[in-house]
Amino acid sequence: MAVATVAWILASNGSRVLAIDCDLRKPTLHKYFGPFLGKKSSQGFIDYLWDYATSARHLTRGRKQLYSIQAPEIGTRHCNSGGTGQLDVILAGETTTSDLRARYFSWAEFFDLLSGRRLLERLFARFSAEYDFVLVDLPSGVTMRRAVINVVQLSDELVLCFSYDAESIQQTAEYATGMRSTQLEKPRVVTAAMLVEYVELSLLEKTRLYAQQRFQALQPGAAVLELEVPYVPFYRYQYRSLPGGNRSELPGSLLRLAQVINSAHGLQWIDPWKKTAIRREPAPETADKGHVDSWAATPYEGDGPYIFVSYARDEKDLMLFYIRELSHLGFAVWWDEAIPGGAEWSVYLEHKIAEAKFLMVFLSLRSASSVHVAQEISVAERSGKPILNIRLDAIDLPEKLSAMISKYQTLQSDSQNFREDMSKAIRGLGLD
Repeated sequence: MAVATVAWILASNGSRVLAIDCDLRKPTLHKYFGPFLGKKSSQGFIDYLWDYATSARHLTRGRKQLYSIQAPEIGTRHCNSGGTGQLDVILAGETTTSDLRARYFSWAEFFDLLSGRRLLERLFARFSAEYDFVLVDLPSGVTMRRAVINVVQLSDELVLCFSYDAESIQQTAEYATGMRSTQLEKPRVVTAAMLVEYVELSLLEKTRLYAQQRFQALQPGAAVLELEVPYVPFYRYQYRSLPGGNRSELPGSLLRLAQVINSAHGLQWIDPWKKTAIRREPAPETADKGHVDSWAATPYEGDGPYIFVSYARDEKDLMLFYIRELSHLGFAVWWDEAIPGGAEWSVYLEHKIAEAKFLMVFLSLRSASSVHVAQEISVAERSGKPILNIRLDAIDLPEKLSAMISKYQTLQSDSQNFREDMSKAIRGLGLD
């Protein structure tokens, strides 16, 4: 909300503004700006990084560094703000794939092996030259911590948005401390308490004092709690409007936040809904990132490299969940639903395993006791095919099966970085 509104105000008052949605797991800018966006760009922020990584991965070290400087430019979408300035937007990504790509993207590989830092420096140097303000919506969690740290280090101001409760204040203060641990001079820290209700004033004052104590250490001698954005119930129920015009006379409004960032007073709010929107905004329930419509489970039947999946038949639904994600990311996957009628089952499976790039085995209590899974692992070993094991539960495997798969990589499906690790393992086995 804060990024969208401040970007709108600055552009409405004559500035050239770029708003970037880097909150890849919970993007929202597409909801606020949806009705006012012009021609759709072919990609969002995560799509650009994903395509860059796919291309850079196959280059030598020297060519990676060169490519990070000369990489294709990222596309933007123009937003009709109705003001005298310019408002462009880089959304998180395509609706059906951005959430999946964010979960499978390897930030460690991006920064350590693919010159990702140089790419970000190049991007933001270009943005700084073309725009007066570049506003980036960053996630508050630790999932993208390395990406967030690098973006913060390239910025001049860090606006900390929090709510007046002890947990939010504590987490935000710790988050900001970690962000600034690698540098001393910048960015300048601006704190903004969001959705403040002026009801229990005595409790509010106590919470203000607690927040002031926690944030004072971030920027000694500087003002803290510069901004308090009032709670306006209307905006809790829909993303239809960009809140900013209501109660703008209060010193802590989002209009005031725009003034702090702009270091100028007298900024005006232009109501976006007093003019004609370019198109209607999709309903929130269909606009959520990661939503996938009408996906049909169809095994790969082309001539290219593919993954052969081995699993217990009783766990087909869980297996298909992962296959859906891999398929939407462009990985070719085959499983035993595509065996032609009349074909000899064992012979056909041996042929498909022999032709596959590698075998992916979903290990569980049921698959560990499956004769078919054991046979497929044996065929893969005889064919010299690598095996990637996915542990679905923590049961002890039979000694014979454990001996067969122990020399191959095993991933735990409940680990925090499972999807990122699985994507890395698949690429390491030659499928990209």
